[in-house]
Amino acid sequence: MFLATLVVMGRAFAQTANQTPGKPSAGTEVTKLYGDASLMTDLMEYGMTQTEHSMAIKAGFGYQWSQFRLGVSGYNVKFPKSEDSINVRLQASYKFLISANTDLNVGYILNNYSKEGSRNGNIISVDLQMFTYHVKYSSQENFEASGATNVRYGFGKEWAFLWGTTLEAGLGYNDVVDSGFSNFFDAEGHWRIRWQEITWAMSLGTNSKAAEYPGRSGLLFILSASVAF
Repeated sequence: MFLATLVVMGRAFAQTANQTPGKPSAGTEVTKLYGDASLMTDLMEYGMTQTEHSMAIKAGFGYQWSQFRLGVSGYNVKFPKSEDSINVRLQASYKFLISANTDLNVGYILNNYSKEGSRNGNIISVDLQMFTYHVKYSSQENFEASGATNVRYGFGKEWAFLWGTTLEAGLGYNDVVDSGFSNFFDAEGHWRIRWQEITWAMSLGTNSKAAEYPGRSGLLFILSASVAF
């Protein structure tokens, strides 16, 4: 019911606009509301569970004007020895259109947790997309409530198949500056298929320093369903 309601809302409010990266239609601007919602068996970031391996609901909405986006998203979280239960992110991004197959997306996120707020720490992100490849950089303040900054360098690849099926893979190296944590790699993979307005996915993720995050890392397996407009 939750997903079906969002599908109906998406059909009612979506405004269609075509834009080829690097070649926006002459004299037109992409202006629209957007939104998404996901139901997941777990929530993963940096190859670690953010919900202690329990269900997560994520939802977001915002406004896009040409290549600029402004939106908010939120989801439930659960961490050991923490009272934080919700993560809300106010995010702004701008996509620089370089060519027909290349763009650069630069974003800034105001990252807030409640009710404790011990993990608050804003995020800067850069994503260079060339054809189906991604080269990524991000900097997150107050990583794992340590007060330290985590700088992540990432690489990703996407493959498209028939019937709306896609495969995505990503690898990142995390440099945790001035903290008690070791630097580490994270890896993830996602298999997605779109059917009946819903995108279904299976995901795998891991972290090379699982021993430093007991009970939160190792090999994660996640099922999810999402809708977007």
